[in-house]
Amino acid sequence: MNITIKDYTPVKHAGPMLELWGKALGATYPVSERVFLQRADGGHPTVEPGDGLVAFAGRKVIGFVLAEVVRTAIGRQENAYLAALMVDPDRQHAGLGARLLGALEQRLRERGCTKITTGAGPLRFWTGVPDDLPIAKAFFHRQGYQSAPSLAPDMVIPLNRPYVMDPKYRARMEAAGVRVTSATLKDAGPLLDFENREFLGWSPTMLTLMANGDINNILLAWHDQEIVGSITSFTPGSRWRAANLVWERIHGTQMGGYGAVGIAKAWQGQGLGAALSQAAAIHIQNQGATCCYIDWVGPEEFYAKLGARTWRRFDQMSKSI
Repeated sequence: MNITIKDYTPVKHAGPMLELWGKALGATYPVSERVFLQRADGGHPTVEPGDGLVAFAGRKVIGFVLAEVVRTAIGRQENAYLAALMVDPDRQHAGLGARLLGALEQRLRERGCTKITTGAGPLRFWTGVPDDLPIAKAFFHRQGYQSAPSLAPDMVIPLNRPYVMDPKYRARMEAAGVRVTSATLKDAGPLLDFENREFLGWSPTMLTLMANGDINNILLAWHDQEIVGSITSFTPGSRWRAANLVWERIHGTQMGGYGAVGIAKAWQGQGLGAALSQAAAIHIQNQGATCCYIDWVGPEEFYAKLGARTWRRFDQMSKSI
């Protein structure tokens, strides 16, 4: 039977694509419907019509590829991220994956993209190619993708017993005169000013949380009336199923997580980042979370001191296109 490749249309193809995901990777990386549809429904700037391709044998979906494209205010589209590439197990090892990937790369090239990276996009499923999928890594090597200099880890803090702040970090926070609160709508302006000043590029994440009604899951560190730090947290009830909540069918629907922890440059070196991270873990535990997932961490040693263990490491493979 001839194989045809069509543009991805969310309303037509999302359901069959999710079914195919279950068949191909449901045993190792099962994904829930709400997580999949938030990323693949085409209703956000990094996934638009033409950013995905679907392969058919007759009317049956047998493969798909989906990208994220970072589109800036001036319209340049240099960076692209491979969100997912899936082929029906009964059709693998016949060149379909390479065909889909090649067609996507050509389309991205025509749109002005010059580089594509596996995973790592703003609405990612994976941080990169998982280290427990060596066949996938070998496939991308054959397609000309280069491994990153080091693997990016995701870590997990178990919350099956009360999690409390280390007294030394609490003491440092008190000595600095810093307090932590959940953000409210009246804090939106000062928060965005802080992010644009200290962590340029983090504002879109904050805006996404606000737009989804999750602003209270942004924790702020204050000194008097000044914001000196922020962290995003995600709870079992979060409306936006961010990267920290993708693997809820592995870790349970009561999972939570945190990320994007930042302390103003003038306030760094006092242990406030650790204190704010622990405050976030306590916040999500109070919201019913049984584990805290930390996506795409920096130094593992920092989070290990806070009780985290490494769950997976990922290779953010890339290719110039």
